[in-house]
Amino acid sequence: MNWITVGSLTVPIAQLALGLAFAIAACYLWLTKKQALLDVYGNAVLLFILVWKLSVLVFSFELIVQAPLSLLYFNGGKQGFWLAMAAVFLYLAWKGPTVPWKQTIKLWMAVMVLYEILVPLIYGHVGWEVWVRLAGGAFFIGWRALSFLQALSLFTLWQLLFESLTDGLFSTNGWVYIAVAIFFGMIRRRRQIE
Repeated sequence: MNWITVGSLTVPIAQLALGLAFAIAACYLWLTKKQALLDVYGNAVLLFILVWKLSVLVFSFELIVQAPLSLLYFNGGKQGFWLAMAAVFLYLAWKGPTVPWKQTIKLWMAVMVLYEILVPLIYGHVGWEVWVRLAGGAFFIGWRALSFLQALSLFTLWQLLFESLTDGLFSTNGWVYIAVAIFFGMIRRRRQIE
């Protein structure tokens, strides 16, 4: 994992990029006055961060008992990440009828495009594949000829193509794309998105 140091704070680049992507998307929703989506989005992001950060209590309880301040420094790792993803999926399924699904799918794709461009930008290694990945992601977000589920499916395959180029097809990033596509597909079966 690649790290960046700001003063005395050391942060993984992936976490910094994800935090920036979350913040940029929230600012966009706030500026465009999409209050209903901003509420659901803000709650989902906060729930994800809290569950992921506090999941260390579940997966490394002995460590927290021995050194309670380690709760500030550690998170639940990959297990905590997937627990947080499950919590967000349950939250979105529970919110069901109040969630604007078309906008939620577009927002998911936009946050992931932001994340995928911010990681190499922060790291300082921006090559042609980053710009092609960005252009393709933006294309699928804005393509109006497709249904939102078709756009999400093509977007997911596009992202997985680039994950496979770096041997990351079955990495956490790859599985997140797959899990989210399956989640929205299951929601689509329960509700008519379009």
